Amino acid sequence: MAEIKTGSGFMEANRQMEEAARDGQAARTAGDTQAEGEAETRFANAQQASRTYVAENYVGGPA
Repeated sequence: MAEIKTGSGFMEANRQMEEAARDGQAARTAGDTQAEGEAETRFANAQQASRTYVAENYVGGPA
């Protein structure tokens, strides 16, 4: 398996997913549905970026 470097798009996307998940949980706890929805959108976008990065760099073609 290929090594994934820390500064890669994959690692950045995963960092963004973690951040969005924390923000979403905090918004959910506070009852802020708008902020929760925004965090869910950021999470989904980062998840897609992660999948695209892996597909393009490790699987051999676009997602």
